[in-house]
Amino acid sequence: MNIELYIDEILNQINAANQALDSSNDLFTNHHRFLIHCTVIHKILFPSKHLLRKEEKNIALEREDEFKKYFSECQEINNNTDIQKFRNHFEHLDTRMDKYFNRDKKLVVDKNISDRDLGDYIKIGGQPLSNEVSNEDKFRNFEAGKLTFMGESFDTNVAKKWIDAIKNYIILKRQNT
Repeated sequence: MNIELYIDEILNQINAANQALDSSNDLFTNHHRFLIHCTVIHKILFPSKHLLRKEEKNIALEREDEFKKYFSECQEINNNTDIQKFRNHFEHLDTRMDKYFNRDKKLVVDKNISDRDLGDYIKIGGQPLSNEVSNEDKFRNFEAGKLTFMGESFDTNVAKKWIDAIKNYIILKRQNT
């Protein structure tokens, strides 16, 4: 299997991911787009094989093996499951909302909807809430390079290092060929 076209697509997705981070003033949307591009890269390198038909599964396994060989000298290339998990949060937003909004605890925080002080508009039992809100009380949030979704955090800086390592490895490998 010739993986050069896949490698070209990975480089395109890395460039798109980097552009997504600066595409607008909406940090949450920027990081959502970034995550989508990272997911495409992840799926190319680490294909999910459980829903594929036999012939598709065989091709995916062959591609995965070829990339294991290609990236054998690069420690930074690993199966970063946070990327897939966080993409799934967006892909299944409806069921995540059902789960989160129908829990016993009725506090819902989405700091990216408003830039006002949280204490100004969120109250529990009529009492103002301090500006310190735990991650478990944040439906979705973006602060300081970390995307929080239903209490789980995804560090976009770590994902950025991951795609940069992939890009640098590919460039170096192509220069040495």
